[in-house]
Amino acid sequence: MKTLKNKLAALLFLVSILAIPVPALAAKDPCANTPDQKSIQNCVSTNPITHQIQVIINFLCICVGLVVILMIIMGGVQYVAAGDSPEALKNARSRITNALIALVVYIFAFAFLQWLIPGGLFN
Repeated sequence: MKTLKNKLAALLFLVSILAIPVPALAAKDPCANTPDQKSIQNCVSTNPITHQIQVIINFLCICVGLVVILMIIMGGVQYVAAGDSPEALKNARSRITNALIALVVYIFAFAFLQWLIPGGLFN
C-alpha cells in the first residue's frame, strides 16, 4: 500500500510539473481581442503553442518520409534478391505496396488537417 501511495504521489508531482507551462503560455494570449481575420492569422502564427505543433508536424513528416523511403528500398532489395521464389516476390511487392499506401494515407491525413484548420495551421 505504501508503494502505491508513493507511486501516486510521484505521478501527481510529475503531472503538476508538466502542467505548469501550459497556463503560463495561455496567460500570454495576444489573440484575446482580435477583430479581423488578418489579426487572428497573425496571432495564430506567433503563438508559441502553434510553433511547437509545427515543430512536431515537421518532425513527423520527416520520419514518415524516411520510413517510406526505407521500406521501398528494402522492398526493392528483397525483390532483387528473391530470384525465382514466388513467395519472396510476393512479400517484396507487398512491402512496396504497403509503403506506398502508407504514404498516400499520410498525405491525405495532412491535407485533411490543412482543410480542417482555418488558415492552414501547418504552413
